[in-house]
Amino acid sequence: MKIAPLKFSGIALRLGIASILLLNTVGCQSQTSDRAINAQPLTTTPIASESPAPAGNQAQRFYSAKVTPQGFGAIRVGMTVEEASQAAGTQLVALDGKAPYINESCSYVKLPDGPNGLEFMLNDNRIVRVDLSSQITKEINNRPQLVDITQEIRTISTLRGARIGDTEAQIKSLYAGQLEITDHKYIPGGHFMTVTSKAAEDRNYRLIFETDGNRVKYIRAGQVPEIDLVERCG
Repeated sequence: MKIAPLKFSGIALRLGIASILLLNTVGCQSQTSDRAINAQPLTTTPIASESPAPAGNQAQRFYSAKVTPQGFGAIRVGMTVEEASQAAGTQLVALDGKAPYINESCSYVKLPDGPNGLEFMLNDNRIVRVDLSSQITKEINNRPQLVDITQEIRTISTLRGARIGDTEAQIKSLYAGQLEITDHKYIPGGHFMTVTSKAAEDRNYRLIFETDGNRVKYIRAGQVPEIDLVERCG
């Protein structure tokens, strides 16, 4: 796999995780322009009505699945798109709702009935990473705006119970002795909190929590080297 060189133009304009996540979503919709670091900040609009699927809904099972360094529920890193779709019981689609872009070195897919903010990175036709975001982009009054979906995405957790919105102190408690904490690449005061398992079967996999210095805003899980791509497919 060849990873394109990272492009850092516009870093000075990055005013927080909102800018990162906006371009993550908007860029992947075209699958050809996924450069999160060039985002211009837009208004973040909390949507209180965003809520998990009700009990009994077919999509409810996606809200109770767990994130691990090797996947999400039955969807495992290394699976082809078809294998992952069979495991999920529904066909994975590109972020624009079309067929997955399986011939690209980096693209994203999602569960059509899954939680907002849950996405899977592909290397050609295989799952290599799981991403959870606290924000998505929606058209509101005919313009794209970031909306906070923390309450919805918080229904998904890791095996140890870590979630979007948790404090850094909670992550430290849950993963004591397994964390490497480094400064965030773009958010002043923010951190990357990287979990490296001691289990032999997990040696090539990581779980990373991105924070604003206080709370978790983004979670990524998957294999090396794709897990380390802060700019997603940028």
